[in-house]
Amino acid sequence: MDNDGRFPCNVSPNAGGAMEFCADGSDGFDRNAVRPFRVMPHELGTPKILVCPPAQARKPAADFASLPAENVTH
Repeated sequence: MDNDGRFPCNVSPNAGGAMEFCADGSDGFDRNAVRPFRVMPHELGTPKILVCPPAQARKPAADFASLPAENVTH
């Protein structure tokens, strides 16, 4: 219900989103995928849910401020 049902990557940073931070790579994936998650700590509560359990090589970040891109699998 926040932002008229738009995800943070579809909302300007001026309105609390991360739209201008998104950057598609040549493979079609967002090179800055972690940026939208950094603006959502109040929505997600913990960055630990961003790592898929089978991705054992990736370790959950302790908090959103220290969340690196390599820790996001979703």
